[in-house]
Amino acid sequence: MIRKATVFALFLLLIGSTPVLAQLDVKPGVRAGVNFANLRGDDVPDNVEGTTGLHAGVVLLVDPAGPLAFQPELLYTQKGYELSEGENTFTLTANYIQVNALAKLQIPVTGPISPHVSIGPAVGVKASENAEASGSEVNISGDTDQFKDTEISGVFGAGVDITAGFGTVMIDVRYDLGLTNIIDESDPTPSVKTGHVRHLRRTPVLKYDLKSIPDA
Repeated sequence: MIRKATVFALFLLLIGSTPVLAQLDVKPGVRAGVNFANLRGDDVPDNVEGTTGLHAGVVLLVDPAGPLAFQPELLYTQKGYELSEGENTFTLTANYIQVNALAKLQIPVTGPISPHVSIGPAVGVKASENAEASGSEVNISGDTDQFKDTEISGVFGAGVDITAGFGTVMIDVRYDLGLTNIIDESDPTPSVKTGHVRHLRRTPVLKYDLKSIPDA
């Protein structure tokens, strides 16, 4: 609970850090998509594969005059991996609350469809973690603590904004590149154990922005 409150406070700090927020074009929105998560690093075994998870949350597009905007996001996202040995499979899924602080470059074009690119840092706080082992020799599941509690990553993305009368729909694809070692070496779970292991996540997302908040 403390970790979740810390992340929420960080999100509020991000969206309230601009003193002229009320004078800007501010668009709240929601986003949802699918994660294709995997591990990367020199110590990741060859038999480690990726997993598919959920990705959803709320965003604010703080849009001043000009093509560059600021987009803080508060997201729920699932990451993990799958390890196969013979007929046995070990799957680990971790649920994160993640705060993104993105700069969004909107490329001006005529018409209702405009492309954009985004980049920025992200901080994820692990909310829970579960492992499942299945196969000819074992079939168990339960809570684990293999990943560290926090993760720092860099987010890169590109997509298009589609403007309609009711708001804006955004379709984009992102890479979430882990920058810190996420394996807790004190955990006894028999899988990826040592070295610098980071998440790599690809996220196709559909986002819907509501109408702009009127000026105060």
